[in-house]
Amino acid sequence: MSSDGKKACTVSAILSVAVLFALGLLFAYPIVWWWGMHEVYTGMVREFEFHGMVVDNEDRPIAGVNVGAELYTYSLFRGKNYRKFVIATDRDGRFSVGPGKAISLKLYPIEKSGYKVRGRKWPNDGGDYWPYNFSSPSYKGVIASQTVPFTFVMDPTTDP
Repeated sequence: MSSDGKKACTVSAILSVAVLFALGLLFAYPIVWWWGMHEVYTGMVREFEFHGMVVDNEDRPIAGVNVGAELYTYSLFRGKNYRKFVIATDRDGRFSVGPGKAISLKLYPIEKSGYKVRGRKWPNDGGDYWPYNFSSPSYKGVIASQTVPFTFVMDPTTDP
């Protein structure tokens, strides 16, 4: 084999290795990135059971209140998933979400004709948007139960 033929073989071999390396990066990087993100999100998913109650300004339960909710979940095959739904309070003003597995739950809006939401009585805060991050260490100390639900207060309005 001539020296030009050896050089051509060497160049061809180097190019083949470079192409294989580039293809490996092209396909491996997204897989490695996806798996890394999968591990992050999987670590955020927690079992939960959320209980709430809606009362008027005199602590009387309000039935038929529509509580908007958005549940943020993650699974291997579906990826990140946001599921929106509405829950109606029962005759005792109570509602619940779960049990299940999720990363977070957002409640908004809380609505009923003739009422306006004032805020959350326990734990206390005003506003009309309430996120609950189940993976947060701060959430663990404030778990709502059936005996002590998160309580939201609505004031009667004069609007029809």
